[in-house]
Amino acid sequence: MTGKKSVVRAALAAGVLTAASLGAVAVAGTASAAQAPGGPVNRIVGGTIAHTADAPWAIQLSNSGSPDATGEWCGSTLVKANKIVTAAHCAQEAVGTYTAIQGRDDLSDKSTGKESKIAGIWVDPQYGKSPAHDVAVMTLATPFDGVDTLALETDKAADKAGAASVVYGWGSTEGTGPGGHLPEGRRTGTG
Repeated sequence: MTGKKSVVRAALAAGVLTAASLGAVAVAGTASAAQAPGGPVNRIVGGTIAHTADAPWAIQLSNSGSPDATGEWCGSTLVKANKIVTAAHCAQEAVGTYTAIQGRDDLSDKSTGKESKIAGIWVDPQYGKSPAHDVAVMTLATPFDGVDTLALETDKAADKAGAASVVYGWGSTEGTGPGGHLPEGRRTGTG
């Protein structure tokens, strides 16, 4: 596959993952979704503390410019040993300011997990022109070899209103436990 086709394929996969996760962050169960006035759902509220062993593809994207002491910035998803997908709004800083962290339940414990600097960033060229294009693909300088990636869901039933889903990720959370830990929220999609 040519480089251009690989980027297009990665962008399509990223769009599917982003659409799935945006659709998944609806209202349900013991966790609820906070919504900005007139805007999209923007954080997990409630839920439980998760463990990276249960979701090894859940990658924490840190940034040296973060006000948080751990560098916590955004969540991302490992889709290939050397590729992570995140939101485009999380990828607006210089490439050298980012570090991907895998397998670290507590971000303040630097003795666990793997780290990789980011070698490159691709942002959907339509980002900022339409809310549906908030996706970026980052290339890891050091691949996370041997780590499970998130497979794309192929069951059409998962796209139907009322389908259950689980959301993992770092970022703007509330009431999910201590900061710097991976939260999990169970949701039922509304369509």
